[in-house]
Amino acid sequence: MKYYKVKSDLNPKVVGSDYPQSWQFTKEYEKRENNPNAVYALSECIRNFRVPDFVPDLDGYVLSGRAKRTNFISIVTPNTLFVDEQTKNILQSKCNLGEHNFYEALLYVRNEKNKYYCLGLFYDLKSVIEYNKCGYVIYGINDEKDLPEEWFTKPINSFSDISNIRERYRDYPGIVMILCNKLTLKRFFNKNQDFYRLSLPDENVYGICTERFKDAVEEAGLTGLVFEPIEVEIEE
Repeated sequence: MKYYKVKSDLNPKVVGSDYPQSWQFTKEYEKRENNPNAVYALSECIRNFRVPDFVPDLDGYVLSGRAKRTNFISIVTPNTLFVDEQTKNILQSKCNLGEHNFYEALLYVRNEKNKYYCLGLFYDLKSVIEYNKCGYVIYGINDEKDLPEEWFTKPINSFSDISNIRERYRDYPGIVMILCNKLTLKRFFNKNQDFYRLSLPDENVYGICTERFKDAVEEAGLTGLVFEPIEVEIEE
């Protein structure tokens, strides 16, 4: 089966010149005292694979002035697909999303309200990745001598190992990324879904998907996402 990284489209002709497309909220949303962090409360639940025990209050997203409205909108909270109603209906009818919920939201476009949804997925690939068998490429280093010694001597066995290496470059001139170009998964990986959240070290990656997910998006002409092939090996 073919798999693809699911990424935000950064083509300004499609999404405009602001990234993320929605990085702020309405003044009224920001001022609410009863539940001012509803967006981040939901984000924390999704990040920890916990179904929220509250109805998320998500009616204050604002499309940035230099962004264009698309079916998928990049938002300030990472790793969360933010989709319009057409996209929601297509994904639910044509794809297996596993355990999930779509949470109603509003996107303000020049004061006009538009119904959108945050997709909450409660299954992540982090626990089934064989980190020491994946393939990595380091991007943004000007000179090989700047690479950490552990890059050559210490195996990468977890996401925290990658994070520790990246931490060394906090003050490095330029943006340093450790990209995954081959993903190795344990044999009990759940193969039935079409979209998976994935804690890849790459910038701008929501997860990985099957060809069925990619085809559903492209055949419907949905905008805001792009797909990049990734080699996936599942252990026998």
